[in-house]
Amino acid sequence: EMASFFSHRSKTKPKPVEEGFTALQDPWRGDISPPVSASSVAGAHTDQMGSGTPTLRDLVRRRIITDVLASFSADARGAVLLVDSFTVRVVSSALRMSELIEHNVHLVENVTMRDANGNYLR
Repeated sequence: EMASFFSHRSKTKPKPVEEGFTALQDPWRGDISPPVSASSVAGAHTDQMGSGTPTLRDLVRRRIITDVLASFSADARGAVLLVDSFTVRVVSSALRMSELIEHNVHLVENVTMRDANGNYLR
């Protein structure tokens, strides 16, 4: 059974974009995500070897800022960020509330904390 599972997967490997980077194929849109260099991530930490490789937290932080927050940060009205229980953990581990406010987010609301009538769950 396992052999048949693996036989259905693509036999081609992603082509290296640059040394140290591999292009990732997005299965939903079919486009290729560009590689992220360590120097392009603001506040990238150095690992124990001192290579300056960005951490997963740095990459997630950059992705939230560029893909989610940048789209409405110029809006004078601001925004409310609606999240589920999993997403609130991801966002809070990557960004502080003060950083969200700098990007014009005035409220982070966990939508799983209310029932269908709008009452908070206990």
